[in-house]
Order: sequence, then structure tokens, then C-alpha cells
Amino acid sequence: MPVVDNRQVLVGRITVDDIVDVIEEEAEEDALVMAGTHPAELETPHILKAATVRLPFLLVCMMGAIITMIFLISQFDRFFTRAQWLSIMMFLPAIIALGGNSGLQTSTIVVRGLATGDLAALNLMQVFFRESRVALIVACICALIAGLAAGVWLTVRPGELNPDQAQILGVSVGLAMFFGIMLSTTLGLFLPFVFRRLGIDPAISSGPLVTTANDALGCLTYFSLALLLLHALGR
Repeated sequence: MPVVDNRQVLVGRITVDDIVDVIEEEAEEDALVMAGTHPAELETPHILKAATVRLPFLLVCMMGAIITMIFLISQFDRFFTRAQWLSIMMFLPAIIALGGNSGLQTSTIVVRGLATGDLAALNLMQVFFRESRVALIVACICALIAGLAAGVWLTVRPGELNPDQAQILGVSVGLAMFFGIMLSTTLGLFLPFVFRRLGIDPAISSGPLVTTANDALGCLTYFSLALLLLHALGR
């Protein structure tokens, strides 16, 4: 009795191999779109053309970051002293970077799962339950390390800060790191599903929209926590 290769079984006129190839191509295209580029870039040897493919994503991210920072700093500037601002800004890049990277990790897993069909059998709440637990562990560990590092550094080299302010800002860094990771993970999880429901490529959700949103939420959370803690404790 002849042996049949399951990968060559015909489905109409399409083999399983063809289906696998389509899924792999879709996953590869989604990965490129999430990085802010396009599969067409791989097909052209022209440097300028490749640059024009990447620039829109980068320019939108740049403008989003500039507008976000100008607006938030103008709103919070009057509430902090110069010494407090310098200390706050020292840890802002780490908070934004960790939040953005955690959101990107989640959205990458979700988008790839949707593209390959790995998540087809799961509903949103099942995925949310899994990813939220992972994010909680990551957020707690990163927040503890960041908060301790910031508190120790600001206490050892306080500058014009008093010891109480240094410790409060250290706590602010830790809390901002925690909430930043949790918020960005939530965005990275929900946006691909929302985009798919709207008939839009879910990979786009990991582009300028989620990047700018993560930066804005991370900054807003950090500044708000620092302000609330400093004023609530009378410092």
C-alpha cells in the first residue's frame, strides 16, 4: 500500500504545502510591517527607495514623541523644582524603553499568532489572562530593580534633593516602571485584536500608534506619580 505524504494532500487544487507557504509569507510580512518597513524594501537594491520606505514610520514616531514631550513638560513644569526635574528626567528613558519593549513583545506574539493561526482557537480573554500574568511577573521584577537602583543612586548622590525627596522619587520610578509595563502590555495585546476586528492588518498596531501611545502613557504615569507622591507627602 503506497505511503501518502500528508503535506501533499490536495485541498481542492491547493496542497498543504501551499497553505504553509502562505502562512509563512504572511508572518514574515507582518514582522516587517511591525518593524516599520515593508517587504518591497527587500526587493529593491536602491538605497534611497529603501530609506523612503522606512522614513514614514520613523517620522511619525519622532513627531509623536516631540509633541508628547512638549505638551507634558509644559503641563508639569511648574510643579517641580529644577533639582526634582533633573532627577526625574534621569530615569525617564529607562521607563519609556522598558514600557515600549514589553508592549512590542506582547504585540509581536499576538500578531504572529494571528498570522500563523496559533491563536485562532483562542479568544481574547484567554490570551489576556496568559499575557497579563506574564506581564505582572516582568513588571514586578523590573519595578523592584529600577526603584531600588533609583532610590540608592539619588540617596548617594542627591544633589539639591533632600533624602526624603530622593527616596520618594525612587519609589516613583519603581511604580512608573510597573504601571508602564502593564499599560503597554495591555495596548500590545488589545490593539491587534481591535485592528483585526476593524479589518485592518493587526501588524500596523505595533507601528507608530502603539509606540507613541506607550511613550505618552509612560511619561504621563511617571510625572503624575512623582507629583502625587511629592505633594502628598509634603516634600
